[in-house]
Amino acid sequence: MPLEDLTRGDVQRAINDISAKRRLVQRGPKWHPGPDNLSPQTVRLCFAQLRACLNSAEADGLIAKSPCLKIKLPRCAESDGDLLFLNADEIDRLTTSPKIPEPARIHFELAVLVGWRQGEASGLRWDDIELDGPTPRLTIRRSYAQP
Repeated sequence: MPLEDLTRGDVQRAINDISAKRRLVQRGPKWHPGPDNLSPQTVRLCFAQLRACLNSAEADGLIAKSPCLKIKLPRCAESDGDLLFLNADEIDRLTTSPKIPEPARIHFELAVLVGWRQGEASGLRWDDIELDGPTPRLTIRRSYAQP
């Protein structure tokens, strides 16, 4: 299809088709469609590539306007608000359990109170902590993908 004939409906149909594709699984040396569809994140990444190409075509004057506006994408768990948080009772059990070593309990309690991620906690150094002065301060300066 020529670029100038591409419509928003064409892009939406392409995204819908990609969403319906099966994730490939390997059986022996060959790959076959598995029981699960592609993940919403994979579909979103495919759309991001298509949108980047069409935005570039628009910028280069190959098309008047990118047809990627208002495309309905599959929802990911994080964008659905499906993130799981500990409730007060679970936090209390986690930070007082004798089965968890005390340093780990302190780490978990600080993580809950401060709201840091694991990578941020593993990136902490003593010079990031300021206890002297009128207001104690903890500064997150770095984060590591793995501790």
